[in-house]
Amino acid sequence: MGKDYTSKSNLQYLLYTTKEMAGIEGVHDLLKLCLERLSNVFTDWGFAVIIEDAARPSVLTTKIKLNIEEKYWEYILQKHVQITMHAKQVAENAGGDYITFLDDDPTLESNQEKVEEEEEEEELVDQGQVAGWDKEEVTTWFREGVSENDNNKEWIVVDGEIGDNDRLRIFITHEELDHTNLQLIRLFISLASALVHNTILRRELRRRSQIDALTGAFNRAHLDERLSELRKEDHRLDPYSVLFFDVNGLKRVNDVFGHLAGDELIKSSVNFLQSSSRDTDDVFRPGGDELVMVCRQTGANAAAALVKRLKQAMTKTKVNYHNPTTNERETDVIKISVGYASSDQHDNAKLLDIADQEMMKDKENFYNEEKNKRYR
Repeated sequence: MGKDYTSKSNLQYLLYTTKEMAGIEGVHDLLKLCLERLSNVFTDWGFAVIIEDAARPSVLTTKIKLNIEEKYWEYILQKHVQITMHAKQVAENAGGDYITFLDDDPTLESNQEKVEEEEEEEELVDQGQVAGWDKEEVTTWFREGVSENDNNKEWIVVDGEIGDNDRLRIFITHEELDHTNLQLIRLFISLASALVHNTILRRELRRRSQIDALTGAFNRAHLDERLSELRKEDHRLDPYSVLFFDVNGLKRVNDVFGHLAGDELIKSSVNFLQSSSRDTDDVFRPGGDELVMVCRQTGANAAAALVKRLKQAMTKTKVNYHNPTTNERETDVIKISVGYASSDQHDNAKLLDIADQEMMKDKENFYNEEKNKRYR
């Protein structure tokens, strides 16, 4: 058995950390502190935390690591769904939600055979076990998928309970994963998970207050928050893109058909973007006729393809105008100028400004066409 980190002082240190975590608003910052404090205690262990969307596990809403080599981190980002699904299947075949692993001790294995299926997890822990996806199964994935020669590292994945909409996975690695130390880690993670869940619930309440009343898109405050969160993350292996839009012809529609028709044009433009995007893309209305789309897991090439597809779809998307005073009617297609910037080509902190500049170039090109003369 390796070094025992479960001293009273370490336990008190980690419990005190949960008090500090309670005052942190952002999920990323909260998990960062969590891993830093775990690393201060378990100095030669590695930790990686991901939060999966429960409906779309391949989509990660948060990811952070500490003391994990890049080759393993890249493997986690690529294979986290397959690893956990395989381990879960093994667990279900064994008759439980989890496989609880024991230390390599024949007496413990003998004790395990005597444990009845209906016994609670707490009783299992007393016999030298800790709940988590099977150590041997997960370790095999890493050894076969990354490095067969790296036989001195063991791996396990532990879950954190954070509600129905998200799944928290903690990948843990060390030369010897033993139940004594993992029990302390799991205790700390269970407390931290509750704080993460509360933070996510508070964020959802804020999100509902950050909806644009006219269109149902997110407003400027939520855009600023989303970009701030993204700037803190490492996107070298997981780029994202920002698309900046400006609705063309709004002033003319307002003057000829009235502001209700102008509002309808803006709403139709938002509906068009939302219906043309993925569930993981978010549409924002910072104000006026400006719209923004933030696309996760989208590099420059994918963003360029998306812009091309949107421009083609615009030519087939119609909006109807009616002036109730003059009874004047008109049907036209949506016309939106767009620019984009991606984190795999530009500074993460400047994507919105660069996308705005590219949009202005596209708008100028639009009005340079003879059929699109600028209104007033």
